[in-house]
Parts: sequence; C-alpha cells; structure tokens
Amino acid sequence: NSDFISTDKAMLSKVLENIFDNALRFSHEEIIFSIKEKEDYLYFSMQDDGVGFTSEELKSAASFFFSSASNGGNFGIGLSICKILSEKFGGDIFLDNLPDRGAIITIKIKK
Repeated sequence: NSDFISTDKAMLSKVLENIFDNALRFSHEEIIFSIKEKEDYLYFSMQDDGVGFTSEELKSAASFFFSSASNGGNFGIGLSICKILSEKFGGDIFLDNLPDRGAIITIKIKK
C-alpha cells in the first residue's frame, strides 16, 4: 500500500467533479464519498440519498446523450466522459442503487 499515486491530475479531477455534481443534484440531505484500495486499483465512490437510478438508467446512463424523464431530462455527457476517462486510467465506472436508498457511482482506476 502506498500513500501516493501518480496520475493525470486534470483527468482525475474531471471524473471526481462529475460524480460529485451528480450526487449534489440528486441527493436530498447526504452525500458520502469514499476511497478504497484493492490490489492494483483505487475505487472512488460517491453515494447519495436521492431516489436512485431506474433500471434503464443503470444500463445506459453512461452512454452519450442518454436522457431520462425521471432525472429531469438528461444526464448529458458527464457520466459518459467519466466512463471514457476511467477506461483511460485502466478502469471503469459502475452505477448501482443502494438497498435502502439512493445511488452510488464508483470509479475504478489502476494505480
């Protein structure tokens, strides 16, 4: 385990800014941000206490220009940019709902 990583600061900042912006838009009162290290990867998770993703959003929200009536119209390109940048880091993006409430977006990047 290391206390430092060497990465593209601008790309990582953009990814984290996008998932934080989504959490701010959809949360009611609470946002939880966590960072975990497992093997050769770091996992950045942003969890909110909003209504969560629909099943269609879970499948397609990271696609370019995906729109959904339940979220006020459009995810735009924010999550799709996060997906592309995460893949450039050797990782991926994961969207899920929490069992009790809200959504969680996790970004996986290679250390």
